[in-house]
Amino acid sequence: MLRKAVYLFSIGGNDYLIYYQHTVGEGDVPTQSEQLHFVKQVVGNMTNAIMEIYEQGVRKIAFQNVGPMGCLPLVETMYPNLNGSCARELLSMARLHNEQLYAALSDLTGRLEGFRFSLMDYFSSLYERVMDPSNFGFDVGMTECYTSTESDAYGGYGSTLCEYPSAYVFFDDAHTTQTANAQLAELIWRGDLWVTGPYNIYSSIIYSSTNHIKNIRVTSHNDPHDQKPLIGIAAGECREGHCFVGDEGFPGRNARPLMSGKYAAGGRKSASMDELLKVSIFEYCRFFIDMISRKNPFTRKQVHVGQPTTSSIDHNVLFVFGDSLFDGGNGMIHNDANYSIGHYPYGYTYFSSASGRVCDGRIVPDFIGEYANLPLIPASLQHGTSFYFGANFACAGSVVLDSDNTNKTVITLNGQLAMFKQMVQEFNQTLGPDGLREMLGKAVYLFSIGGVDYINYYAAKFNGNGSFPTEAEKREFVHELVGNTTNAIIDVYEQGGRKFTFQNVGPIDCLPRVVVDYPKFNGSCVPELLFMPMLHNEELYGGLTDLAERLEGFKLSFFDYFSTLYDRIMNPSVSRWGGHLATTTGLCVNIQARMCSSIQAT
Repeated sequence: MLRKAVYLFSIGGNDYLIYYQHTVGEGDVPTQSEQLHFVKQVVGNMTNAIMEIYEQGVRKIAFQNVGPMGCLPLVETMYPNLNGSCARELLSMARLHNEQLYAALSDLTGRLEGFRFSLMDYFSSLYERVMDPSNFGFDVGMTECYTSTESDAYGGYGSTLCEYPSAYVFFDDAHTTQTANAQLAELIWRGDLWVTGPYNIYSSIIYSSTNHIKNIRVTSHNDPHDQKPLIGIAAGECREGHCFVGDEGFPGRNARPLMSGKYAAGGRKSASMDELLKVSIFEYCRFFIDMISRKNPFTRKQVHVGQPTTSSIDHNVLFVFGDSLFDGGNGMIHNDANYSIGHYPYGYTYFSSASGRVCDGRIVPDFIGEYANLPLIPASLQHGTSFYFGANFACAGSVVLDSDNTNKTVITLNGQLAMFKQMVQEFNQTLGPDGLREMLGKAVYLFSIGGVDYINYYAAKFNGNGSFPTEAEKREFVHELVGNTTNAIIDVYEQGGRKFTFQNVGPIDCLPRVVVDYPKFNGSCVPELLFMPMLHNEELYGGLTDLAERLEGFKLSFFDYFSTLYDRIMNPSVSRWGGHLATTTGLCVNIQARMCSSIQAT
């Protein structure tokens, strides 16, 4: 247990803050040699602590180095003579500490068998956010959100709290906000070598002894002589023989952290640097893809060696059905390369190029997959791809009713079911009946569909010959639509599905495209489009709960997408969970992550 555990350290900053108060702050400026002597004391004590826990059995240690102490709001308040600038001596000592710490850890790696460390450059990561907050989604860099007139107590008389903590880097005078912590944690967990090395925590946990790419070297774009060893999985990942690299040949998760701004991923790599990393990992992963395809029961293009065996399914599986809200790339593949969402700016927040998702970055199923410890679930039309963890059948523009797809530009719900059944047959060839039943029963089936049907209905009825349908006609259409949806669910259930999650139809009357298409409503939501989605959601919920009562083992999760999105449209500045959405970079990603949290909670 001790050998497998990861030990996370962040300490030393207070030592230098106290040292500064007792020396520089009182006018007694220490020499460089005196500063170095103190730094070596601090690092030496840390090294002794590491040696002590190593002797207890510890092998994997992660460090967050000392941050830019000289730029803390606390320092600015305590020393007004700095005139709002950072304390240079505190910055230089922190840098010196970090250099000495890295050298000490590297030395321990050479001397202690099995010792592995991860060092995250907290100093640079935080300094960049303080100096250039807007590039990371913040409004305020060096000023804290929470202040108190009581210097010796938090929450004292006269304390004030900002309205939107997520817009600030610092929460109080020395500690970062939750939003900043989320970004920094992502860098510790999966940061590349420019910010976390020689391993990140992810590679330390996943690759205990199988990571053999230490000798691969890459060249910096800025300095061709600056060569760094590529240790750990930096630009892609291979797990259980399945590799996920941002490449059309091996589509899947890009292992870089999710950030925004010019320092995306916390690093400073150029496009050409990305390509160098990608090629190295691509070749490394290709070998494993080739090997695993000989025994992987979830690969579309199967190569069998001997008779397939049935084995227990010990991982999560996710199948996705729906329209553009859940489309992971089928719409773009089904049509052509000139498809409207196949170009910038789609995908720029996370994928760096269009991924077939109708968003600037990831979509709800991507986040749900992440919460379930899955890679990006591939689009079902993505041939040559492993469907080991599930498949995404959703298609942009998809409809429930086949009659709405006369031009064949989308894959209807029935078409998605047909693809699913074909895939089930392929699973059965290698898993056998028992293994297939286990896999289908454990999988989660995620649905979001129906909104396009109502948009099409409105366009045909209200803008066609001008005849307005009666309430009875609207109810009849809703009943037909919900009936087709529940029939599809029964179809999946009969194949073996048991766990279903639904995102109901959203407030399509308030979609920007609808508001623009019907200018007569003066930029307001279209009232005629409000009734049917609300009726649909009520009837769908009733139909699904009825199935849950009738079908043995049927489990249902129902997410109220309508109310959740409507709340944010009507009151964008403050969400139900708190936080400042209106001025946050990457709005699509932030909203969808919160929606996923709701689904996860249910």
